[in-house]
Amino acid sequence: MVYLLKHLDRNRFEVHLLTYYPENFFADQLEGCDVTYHYVPRARGRLHSGFNRRIAAFFRRERFDLVHSMLDGPNFYARLFARRYSGSKVITSLRNIRLARWKYPLEWFTRGGTDLVIANSYAVQDVLIHKLGYPENRTRVVYNGVDLSRFSATPYAQRASLREPLGWRREGIHLSYPVRICAHKNHFMLLRALKLLPANVLKQVFIHVMGRVHQPSYAQRFFAAVKGSGLSPHLIYDGEVRDVPQRIAASDACLLVSKYDGFSNGLLESWASARPSITCEVADVPRILKDWRIALSFPIDDDAAFAARIAEFVNMPPEARAQMGAEGRRYVEEVHTIEALVRNTVAVYDEVLSSSSAAAQSNPNR
Repeated sequence: MVYLLKHLDRNRFEVHLLTYYPENFFADQLEGCDVTYHYVPRARGRLHSGFNRRIAAFFRRERFDLVHSMLDGPNFYARLFARRYSGSKVITSLRNIRLARWKYPLEWFTRGGTDLVIANSYAVQDVLIHKLGYPENRTRVVYNGVDLSRFSATPYAQRASLREPLGWRREGIHLSYPVRICAHKNHFMLLRALKLLPANVLKQVFIHVMGRVHQPSYAQRFFAAVKGSGLSPHLIYDGEVRDVPQRIAASDACLLVSKYDGFSNGLLESWASARPSITCEVADVPRILKDWRIALSFPIDDDAAFAARIAEFVNMPPEARAQMGAEGRRYVEEVHTIEALVRNTVAVYDEVLSSSSAAAQSNPNR
């Protein structure tokens, strides 16, 4: 969303951002951008008549040409209120392959309020079609983009020199797992795989978990299990950090062991940094790896296969690892740039807006 708000052509689009909460998590990232902010207050976790009246009045007053919502709650409000009160074209986005059961009826009963749905992977598109009942011709896939200036292609040979400022050992194979600490990210699999490694491989491996705690009880169990395992020197929690690009650059590779995922930005950030990945075959990973040798893959939740891939990676010549990383950088440069994200999203906007009158097209779309 931030990338779109920054890069949409202001000669074509008048850009607005609607938030329901007083805190604005995006203000610092959008400083200096030509964005009009709107705040329609809503009690957290509840939908009530006061909010219904306020948001209906908001859309009735603003009369947007196009409303593009992201995530479950905003999608619901856009489908329910935007078209009815603003006469807007509506595009919603789905980025998850699993929804809470109580959300399915909301999707089924309000899906008619969406002109098109954008999925960020073909795996998510499959959910839209086969679980939520959208016709395929009302879905589009637009892959995520990655900021190639923020995640730059640091030469593989420089990784060891970047570790000392981070407090990492210079030697060894350092593997990063930069994700939120929550159950579906499957952190316990890291511990199980380490226990399966031969001693001569284990002594070389250091896994760095970084990310905010999203599920405290799960995180507490995980940290306790690591402490009790005796493997703390090899499985390290770096915490919630702001220097993720520097830590990926200091790594030999990045990991993905999720039980399910819509699409992993962590993989894109790894490849953009010219670092290979060791990844489970989740979401669109098999599709991507079909034509690109940029990762070692294994079946979802297969501990033995994951451990074998780690051992294989450790035993690879550094030149082979560096080549995989370089291929990963070329892949994101071809498919996952911010320019591609914006261009492909605007193509969906144009498709939906194409039925607008010529008079409406003469002015910037709102």
